[in-house]
Amino acid sequence: MAITKDKKKQVVDSLVEQIKNSKSAVLLDFKGTTVSDLEAVRGELRQSKANMKVTKKTLIKLALENAGLDTAGMPELEGEIAMAFSQESEIDAPKIIGSAIKTKKTMKILGGLMEDKFLSIQEVIALSTLPTREQLLGMFVGTIAAPVNNLVWGLNDVVGRLVRTLDAVKNSK
Repeated sequence: MAITKDKKKQVVDSLVEQIKNSKSAVLLDFKGTTVSDLEAVRGELRQSKANMKVTKKTLIKLALENAGLDTAGMPELEGEIAMAFSQESEIDAPKIIGSAIKTKKTMKILGGLMEDKFLSIQEVIALSTLPTREQLLGMFVGTIAAPVNNLVWGLNDVVGRLVRTLDAVKNSK
């Protein structure tokens, strides 16, 4: 059943709104992917307050143009296309889609959007490998705590050596 012009306009307006409100988006070809696999990816996206929209290629291109993006540098959209949007963090959608692609070989990244610019496949994959904010904070705390940890181990070692030396002197007499 064909979609009416009014329905197409609603879909395009909805996409424009999501493109403008999201911090990043990933264009995904999911041809050959089962519905259950796609629903699993959608569930993961929902957990991180991201979402995915499956739409016709022409409507996606029209929405991108209406959002003020120059579609000349955009890759050709082939296959069955979905867009995953990140509302809270720039890396949520790329990270989830990147991990889904590793397990579900039927999906492939076509590109992405961030800060009103198109991202290549390699840039989206690079985003997907970045650590999360919490992981970065953990690494930072570990880095800050390392000198103090080393000082405690060093002082403990000096005291331990002194005790062992005194014990050896006591045992030799």
